[in-house]
Amino acid sequence: MRKFFLPTFVALMALNANAENSTKNINWPDGTSHEVTPVITMKVTVDGETERTFNFGSYKESEYYAVDFGDGELVLTEMVGLTTSTATTVAATGIAKGDGIIKVYAENADDVWYFSTSTGMSTTSPIESIDLSLLKKAHQMSIGGAAVEYIDLSACDSLRNFTAAKGALTTMDFSKNLKLTSVNLTDNKLTSINVTNNAMLDQLTIYNNELEALDLSPNPALTGLYANGNKLTSVKFAEGGVFKTINLNDNALEAIALPEISGSSSMLYLNNNQLTELVVPSAVGTFEAAGNKIAKISLVDCTKSCKLENNCLTIATLPKKPEGLNSANKIKKFTYAPQAPMAVEVAADGTLDLSAQLKAVGELEEGEATTTFAFVNAEGTPLTEGTDYTIENGVATFKSSFTGIHAVMTSEAFPKAIDDLAFVTAAFDVTAATAIKVAKNDVKSNSAYNLNGVKTASTEKGIIIRDGKKIYNK
Repeated sequence: MRKFFLPTFVALMALNANAENSTKNINWPDGTSHEVTPVITMKVTVDGETERTFNFGSYKESEYYAVDFGDGELVLTEMVGLTTSTATTVAATGIAKGDGIIKVYAENADDVWYFSTSTGMSTTSPIESIDLSLLKKAHQMSIGGAAVEYIDLSACDSLRNFTAAKGALTTMDFSKNLKLTSVNLTDNKLTSINVTNNAMLDQLTIYNNELEALDLSPNPALTGLYANGNKLTSVKFAEGGVFKTINLNDNALEAIALPEISGSSSMLYLNNNQLTELVVPSAVGTFEAAGNKIAKISLVDCTKSCKLENNCLTIATLPKKPEGLNSANKIKKFTYAPQAPMAVEVAADGTLDLSAQLKAVGELEEGEATTTFAFVNAEGTPLTEGTDYTIENGVATFKSSFTGIHAVMTSEAFPKAIDDLAFVTAAFDVTAATAIKVAKNDVKSNSAYNLNGVKTASTEKGIIIRDGKKIYNK
């Protein structure tokens, strides 16, 4: 890239400033004289060190652009133009000076098909204001480091691709940009975005913002949504839409009606939300929904990976390993452990029914596996089957009373859920029921029994059973 500075290349440029419209005459390197006017104006913070780069693309076969970085001097780009049907781009780089008002000069704003500006990683020279209203024919724009809350694009009705990442935008309105196909507003402070009239929109990238709701029902052509890292509680999709990628990680969704997601390389990311139920209506390549509260899920198929750990699924409610993952290919993964402790309720007779967790297919290619049950007390000591409890067909009967115990369930159907990752219940208390056989004549004679089923005096202190009822004697 060649830079032509006014003091050095006086022969190349002859400037004739117009006080009213800032029109200038510039001699191009080929010796021809051209009248140019500002087509883009912006104000930036002057820090004396940050280099700002401008890139341009032109519809014309031969074009130059010039940038005034605030000191009246012009930086001239190399020639840019069309090569057959492909447009080339060129750059101009400089440091903001003076009052920080930067002007981009061209013969005709309608010749600009592409414009971008950036400062690399610098945050000390942000854009304080920007006027793009003359770029009515531009197809593509990229604005980096905009410290403004809003950029007006209402005049840019030819715009197809727009990027304004790492800025301070709080709202954007694309209702006048009917040809728009791609938007990237990553790392801003968006609380609202209007894409109501953008029926051609294909890619929407808005991650790391502050959006709480997103209505995409007017966007049937959308195939890529990247909205992770917002505060979304509601997302609506267009009827009949088919996506390749949806990323809604790290939001606050409690429910969502998903569209079709198609293709072996398709991706669906729903990690770290508040989802309790989920229906995935079509097969997907990569599916992740870890870190939710999912207790019920319907999943057609996955072909690359499926992540469901850190939810509220159980041996009974975890889906069978998707058919698309049944391969020796190590890249294909099915992860589901651990899950949150399962809430249980002990019956009045002191039994705990876990029979729903008794059988599962899980990762087995054929048949079902039978679950193994064990119980652990509050101190972490295993209870002894036969002495402390019995279990038959998934129903546990306790022979003694316990406080704060929990069940541990393992199954060959889910081989990853073992040791510290095993399925467990929440802690529960149990009061052992005692089988007391009371003779009819004993009942009539007001006989009493203690909790061990031993006949005793009706006046014995503590809890006794008399006439089939529990009585507490002080």
